[in-house]
Amino acid sequence: MVNCSFFSPRLFQVDDGDRVRLNFSLDLDMTINFGEKSPLNLTEVAWRLINHQASTLVHENIPANTPLVWVTISFSKRYLTNLIPTLNQSEEKTLAELLDKSPQKFIFKEFSLDHNLNLMVTNLLSINLSESFYLSYAKAKTDELVCTALDQILQPPSKYPLAIKFGQRDEAAIKLAHKIILNNLAQVPSTREICTMIGMNRNKFYYGFKHLFKKSLNRYIKDERLTRAHSLITTTELSIIEIATEVGFAHQSSLSSAFKSEFGISPMQLRKSSEIK
Repeated sequence: MVNCSFFSPRLFQVDDGDRVRLNFSLDLDMTINFGEKSPLNLTEVAWRLINHQASTLVHENIPANTPLVWVTISFSKRYLTNLIPTLNQSEEKTLAELLDKSPQKFIFKEFSLDHNLNLMVTNLLSINLSESFYLSYAKAKTDELVCTALDQILQPPSKYPLAIKFGQRDEAAIKLAHKIILNNLAQVPSTREICTMIGMNRNKFYYGFKHLFKKSLNRYIKDERLTRAHSLITTTELSIIEIATEVGFAHQSSLSSAFKSEFGISPMQLRKSSEIK
């Protein structure tokens, strides 16, 4: 379970071995590489099933100052057999294909994180029990999450509606959150703080924000910071390090890396081209 951000870019090497991975993301922005395959950029609120050849090393690149909110469950076929001992023939065949670890096997599937799954993930991330009960509760909730996710694969799409309806009050609250974010790009309040300010639970807030602004919260904040940085570089005499601080990047190098990835040019190169004009 992850609910954090890093001050500097991080590269993680993951060895899933004979296990299959389920990742449930409420907020993320990362690039994942599976051996020689083309890298995948993950930014959407979604859940993913990842299954690849046991010998493949996975590299996960995470930018600096990027909120990460997710639950990842890595499990073996034995765990699933014990968890769900009775499957009909069709269900067993479908899951067997998804969980097959034969050579050259590669499966990456992305699914909508519906309201029920979103709520389960939020509950796992906010467990507030004593040490005596924590592990038992977390295991039960993890089993529930796995069962619900796999059932979503096996059941008709109509059973799991993708959209959530919001009333006028909900939209007004999310628009207030949007205003809070834009007014505090240098140091955006935490999701918990924003939810307290607008009187909305985190589960509904994540869904509502994407519903209104067509981007995950993290993606939206990153895009706004880069857009504002671009404007400040071309219209002010602030130094690059001052601009980085102004728009919410902890280090100049973090801004430079994200900026070049987005615009194909470094902040300094843009500044020089602006001065020539």
